[in-house]
Amino acid sequence: MTSKSGVTALLILVLLSTVIANEKPNIILFVADDVGYGDLSCYGHPSQVPSGIDKLAETGKRFTAAYVPDPTGVASRGALLTGRLPVRIGLYGSDGDDDLSFTPTHSTGLPQEEETLAEVLKANGYRTGMVGKWNLVNIATDAPIDDDDDFPTTPDSQQPPVTDQVPPDPPTQTPHPQRINSNSATDGAHLPKNHGFDFVGYNLPFTNSFKCGSNGGNGPDPMECFLYKDDAIVDQPFDPATLTSYFLEDADDFIEASGEDPFFLYFAFSNNHVSIASSPSFKDTSPLGDYGDSTNEMGHAVAEIQTLLEDLGKIDDTLIIFISDNGPFLEMCSDAGYEGFLKGGKSTMYEGGIRVPLIVSWPAKIQPASVARQSVSSMDLFPTIVDIIGASLPADITYDGTSIKSILYEWTYISKRWGFETSSIVPDPHPEGLFYYSGQALVAMRFDKFKVHFQLQPQPLLTRAEHGKKCLYGVPQREFYSGCRNASCFEAQAIPIVYLIDEDLKEGYRFTNLSDVNAIDPNFEDKMKELSETHKGRVTPGTALLSATSRNENLQPCCDPPTCRCSATTVTTEDPGASSRFLYSIPITLGLSLAVLTKYF
Repeated sequence: MTSKSGVTALLILVLLSTVIANEKPNIILFVADDVGYGDLSCYGHPSQVPSGIDKLAETGKRFTAAYVPDPTGVASRGALLTGRLPVRIGLYGSDGDDDLSFTPTHSTGLPQEEETLAEVLKANGYRTGMVGKWNLVNIATDAPIDDDDDFPTTPDSQQPPVTDQVPPDPPTQTPHPQRINSNSATDGAHLPKNHGFDFVGYNLPFTNSFKCGSNGGNGPDPMECFLYKDDAIVDQPFDPATLTSYFLEDADDFIEASGEDPFFLYFAFSNNHVSIASSPSFKDTSPLGDYGDSTNEMGHAVAEIQTLLEDLGKIDDTLIIFISDNGPFLEMCSDAGYEGFLKGGKSTMYEGGIRVPLIVSWPAKIQPASVARQSVSSMDLFPTIVDIIGASLPADITYDGTSIKSILYEWTYISKRWGFETSSIVPDPHPEGLFYYSGQALVAMRFDKFKVHFQLQPQPLLTRAEHGKKCLYGVPQREFYSGCRNASCFEAQAIPIVYLIDEDLKEGYRFTNLSDVNAIDPNFEDKMKELSETHKGRVTPGTALLSATSRNENLQPCCDPPTCRCSATTVTTEDPGASSRFLYSIPITLGLSLAVLTKYF
């Protein structure tokens, strides 16, 4: 017989679950660029200064086995915003060139039929905004540029405040706001605002490449380096040191303008993609050089957003997520991130390329300073957010992520006597495995405690340290050298290569035969084959969007032909001061309890 107190407790749980299911928190999704698993203080880096990112870990949940489905930015970001594998979307090349990213002359972009997280949230009453690196578009139009077109310019009221610092080069002039289009000079088919975003501030439609810095001593290349405000070019080329402050300013404005309406902010940093640069306020603030300075500025931006939310009384009602798009760009030497205990980096299917930091904070709901050790995917964030707000996923779309709300809401405890963490009772959300494709080929999977390679890339020949202290003139020694993605680089394995991944993070001790694996997990071989073949049968590849045949040199964006140089921005660099810049250093370094420390290390 059920006791009265038991019934009361059950009713309370039911009521609480109903309240949680119907809530609509504000949502901020921070995406870092090329930040490695070992780059952050809360992930064990001994030299990185703690920052607002670490405060998220202090107030939320840190994941130790979070994965992205692709080790390069375009495919990873597309999967994050759609909850779908890149191969379904078509974010791969298929003509032998096998591009890994959109270029300024690609005519393709994220397909309109792909429904983004922003579109679903907008349909559920959210105000949606985006700042930062988009990287999911073509950057031009099939139509010729007409200098007489009546393009709107960026209003003076939207420009950053004028300071005594001026753009170094080129001279200021009125920009020609070329659109990011598909068929005409004004359709703007691939702009963020046509993928569900009400507000689009300063953004990089393409990327911040190494050609935007010293570029081998040649200076920034305007053909690859252009900054937009909504759909208008405002700087060509841009100064990488100004980007974070621009993005932060627009993010602040968007949050403040949202009032009482629930909002979704997609804040996609260019930190720490090369060219590595930080504003003067953060120069030489890290023992890790330029890369550490850039990490400090990114952490400061996260802290500033948290402070704004606290000032507005919104911090307890805001779900904040921080994730990296892929592992570190090891070829960039001292300008590269740190893969930590893992093997490989960006562009590799080894752990260092696809296992990333993921932190989720929501003070009103998520246990502070907690750790989740289940294997999760960035594609899980889409269905998780939809689940949290009590909405439903579109029924006619196949999703590769699953809701991990139960993991976010779970509370675990530390033994006061021994300092050990209690085990999670929430099962692995992906019992059928996580799958990794290169083009249309299934090359690897994470299944339970195992990592399986059906096709193997060459072993990374050099670690970050072995690449040397400094790349010559800021140019990588060989781009994607550590992770060739062409089909010819993968060697199909007659017997899949298997690693016991939790014990062997460096993927150095392969099983020589599957019978040894079966001794640990009976019938492993049969389960692995069944799961992989079933999965391949459920995947219909999208049309390849990153192929070289999709390029057209006539699509090169140019704000002021033929020089393609213009600047309509002014440099804003906020000096947060020592007390603000390292606001979280002392509390996080010295004030964490034993419970937090045992979770971090």
